[in-house]
Amino acid sequence: MSYTNVLVEKQDHIGQITLNRPAEMNTFNVPFARELNDALAEMDKDPEVRVVVIKAAGKHFCTGISLAEFKDKTNKE
Repeated sequence: MSYTNVLVEKQDHIGQITLNRPAEMNTFNVPFARELNDALAEMDKDPEVRVVVIKAAGKHFCTGISLAEFKDKTNKE
């Protein structure tokens, strides 16, 4: 499967997922979280993958959730 926000590689029983939103300091937003979840599920279903390494592109591993996700939300949402 092809992703925008994460990069997925498999080699020698090792899966690698790279968080790939370096311009946003790898903050979580909904599409990013969905892609990460799908990539992890993909690795879990592959019997050849024995370990998964999660790393990040850019200077920051992950700085949390993107506050932009909340700019148009109400308190109830």
